[in-house]
Amino acid sequence: MSFLDDEDKLIAAWHKAFERCTDVDLWGQPLEAIDGYQRLSKQLQQCSNVDCQIFTDEQKKILSKISICLDLRCKALQ
Repeated sequence: MSFLDDEDKLIAAWHKAFERCTDVDLWGQPLEAIDGYQRLSKQLQQCSNVDCQIFTDEQKKILSKISICLDLRCKALQ
């Protein structure tokens, strides 16, 4: 299995998780949305770490920014 396969599977899983989070967010379930957003944010933050070999430095910067946006959404829901 190559890095590209790993990257594609990881991105697909994140996409699915984000869709679940936004669904419960739109349905007015803030606690479930916060839980999902926090989990996803943590995963993105871990992959934006210097030690992660799957993504380029530029991609890691973007992952970090998305993680920050998710954290801000959690704060807005609280």
